[in-house]
Amino acid sequence: MRPKKHLKTAGKKESPQTTENPIAGEKSGTPIPHIVGIGASAGGLEALQQFFTEMPNDNGLCFVVLMHHPPDGPSLLTGILSRHTSMSVETAEDGMPLRPNTVCVIPPSGGLVLNSGKFIRDESVQQSDPRYPIDSLFRTLATEGGNQPIAVILSGTGSDGTKGAKAIKEAGGVVVVQEPASAMHSCMPQSAIDAEVADLVLAVGLMPSKIIEIAGSSPFVTLRSNQQISPSVQLREIFAIVKARTGHDFSSYKTTTIMRRIERRMIVSQTEGLDRYLAFLDENSLEASALAQEILIGVTSFFRDAEAFKLLSRVVIPKIFSGRNPGAPVRIWHAGCATGEEVYSLAILIQEYLNKYKRATPVQIFATDIDETAITHARAGLYPDGIGVEVNKKRLQQFFSRSGNGWQVAKQLREMVVFAHHNLIRDPPSPDSTSSSVATSSFISTPTFKSGSFPCFTMC
Repeated sequence: MRPKKHLKTAGKKESPQTTENPIAGEKSGTPIPHIVGIGASAGGLEALQQFFTEMPNDNGLCFVVLMHHPPDGPSLLTGILSRHTSMSVETAEDGMPLRPNTVCVIPPSGGLVLNSGKFIRDESVQQSDPRYPIDSLFRTLATEGGNQPIAVILSGTGSDGTKGAKAIKEAGGVVVVQEPASAMHSCMPQSAIDAEVADLVLAVGLMPSKIIEIAGSSPFVTLRSNQQISPSVQLREIFAIVKARTGHDFSSYKTTTIMRRIERRMIVSQTEGLDRYLAFLDENSLEASALAQEILIGVTSFFRDAEAFKLLSRVVIPKIFSGRNPGAPVRIWHAGCATGEEVYSLAILIQEYLNKYKRATPVQIFATDIDETAITHARAGLYPDGIGVEVNKKRLQQFFSRSGNGWQVAKQLREMVVFAHHNLIRDPPSPDSTSSSVATSSFISTPTFKSGSFPCFTMC
């Protein structure tokens, strides 16, 4: 029998303890352990075995494991993993609570989500596209997984996990991806890397110690979203360094948003406190770019906020074209377009309207964002296979084409949209647009920015 592994601590570092989930805490006051979600597919069994062989047993963490299986087939994963760890390995079921030092294996039938520190069955998840269960797991972990959830993507084909990993990052969590060269099937890890959602790319054997370090880090600057605090001297210095090295000025962004992003960078870089992080930022030339990209993360997806897009389709778009000369061009400005999902969603709705009423009105959408990396991504119009959860099959067939393991936006829509780098804070909007929309920028700006920039939209 294998000797039981124990967590070794260094200095004053303590093993991860249970953390109060702000959502679960408000509902029940019950603390939940720090959760690590692990997704794997083809070739992932060997990676999982190595992961849990190397993971100390008294780590204080709760692992939620999902591996692709036929939905109607038996799963032997619980039994297999139990031979590689002395932690309790259980098959997750409806009503089961999350406990520390436990491995919870999601069964092939799936349909389970996290809610208030336990698993519950959700029919909507069962009815969604079964090809992306890891995305679904990570999304629920992002909303219900407490502070700093951790997502791990191991060997597998396809791109399942990439979209969900983005949700983890947006929630302030950390994404750890298997080094593609060490994966039996590199597609899933590589998809996450290509989408720039991977915080750490490691061989499986190095993951356990790093995850324990991350989970054991103290909540450096935890802030609730409704708090208003004045920028500190350290923050002003951070803004100055980032602006000097990247050209981005984030001083008008909401302090709570900035602090959440800085906290994530502290976790990844293992620095505690603003003073130490400021020193780390000053000494490491690449950190300013990493922080800037962190702040510029676009909270976006296709048809995000379904009710808003229904309103666009039923009210706004018909009003734009109503009584208009069919030959008169329509120009629309979409500010804060991030990686393009929402502006292409708008283009789809417009094209559907034009097709339905057999109109040939020229339409040009000007999509802008401060993040040049996001603009490059959006202009290419390439998205992972997981968008099948967000875009229905009819629209996928009509407005997308297969490209490798993902989807590319149809040329017809790409030609409708012109992408450009634009700083909404510094430069006023164009006055010759028929209509305008604001995406992520309105969620991260300060009242000062809003009072100075949003009146400009009345020109459009």
